[in-house]
Amino acid sequence: MPSLPNPPSLSRKRKVREQTREEILQAAGRIFRAKGFHSATAEEIAREAGVEVGTIYNIIGSKEQLYFQVILGIARDLLKRLDEDVLTQESAEEAIERLIHLRIAEYERYQLFFHLFYNRFPAQSRDFNQLPQEVFDSYYNYLTRLGEFFQRAIFPEGSPEYYPFYLALSLEGFIHAFMGLEAYTEQTRPLARISRFIKRMWIESMQLKEGMDKKSPVISKDAGSRQIHITRYDLARLTDLILVYRSFSQGYSDQHLKNLAKELNRAKVVPSRAIPPDVITMNSRVCLLDLDTGERLIVSVVFPADATRPDQISVLDPLGTAMLGYRVGDNFTVNREWEEKRYRVDEMLYQPEAAGDFHL
Repeated sequence: MPSLPNPPSLSRKRKVREQTREEILQAAGRIFRAKGFHSATAEEIAREAGVEVGTIYNIIGSKEQLYFQVILGIARDLLKRLDEDVLTQESAEEAIERLIHLRIAEYERYQLFFHLFYNRFPAQSRDFNQLPQEVFDSYYNYLTRLGEFFQRAIFPEGSPEYYPFYLALSLEGFIHAFMGLEAYTEQTRPLARISRFIKRMWIESMQLKEGMDKKSPVISKDAGSRQIHITRYDLARLTDLILVYRSFSQGYSDQHLKNLAKELNRAKVVPSRAIPPDVITMNSRVCLLDLDTGERLIVSVVFPADATRPDQISVLDPLGTAMLGYRVGDNFTVNREWEEKRYRVDEMLYQPEAAGDFHL
């Protein structure tokens, strides 16, 4: 009676075969990304994987089958990461930033999948019409799941049926266009800063459509969910400041003036003697905590003419405008061209009103 194969031996062989298969797919992905489908050869992929060409055909099959398996593996991983790492976030804004971070960190790898639907580069990929149906389904499912999340998080009261889907498509377009610009300019920037910048630019552009700015919780929770306070005295002086600068600045400070006016319009105005002692008013000196680095920063918010030292921040500076009116314990966000910084008001070191210096 013939002896039966040893199960542990079969298990080891199966593990070795699966490991070899994964190494081939990883090597093929690198070669396809570097050379495209048509220029890549089975010999190059075999050398990259450290195997014989015959091993590729025995385990996976032809170059076409290998290419399809690489694409499908990328698509499945993308959908898995979308469900586990992105759509589990509590807010749309957090989900957007997490998605952008993921897409940029894995840009070259995921791009092998996405470029099929952007330009259909004939030199880079197999015939578009011969791709497996699962590839098309994966792309549609990706945009649909992301759009459904936007539907729930941004449009709880309803929106045009098509709109969330195209929001997802537009976000992908932003990422694709920006990474193309990065490649052209050959600049290197921290991934976290790039992610926050793209998120901010996409949100701002989308607010121009379909009244998104009126409905969306995507707007920074820090900026919109707390009531800021300002004294009547500060309001009067700052209003005069805006009028003067608009008259003489010839547009130089227009954006800063608009930001300051927006802050003043949503502030709660109270008499100087009634202002809470932990509110940042003009000439207040505070300790801020950088929520990204843990660094503490001691600054005073002052009028432009008084900003003569590094620790004196003009109220027209993005940081000065952002912090005005917040209280100890509040978080707020400062947006600059290439950076979004998050701070917490950690401690009030001096407030003119609390000290009885109502003339400041």
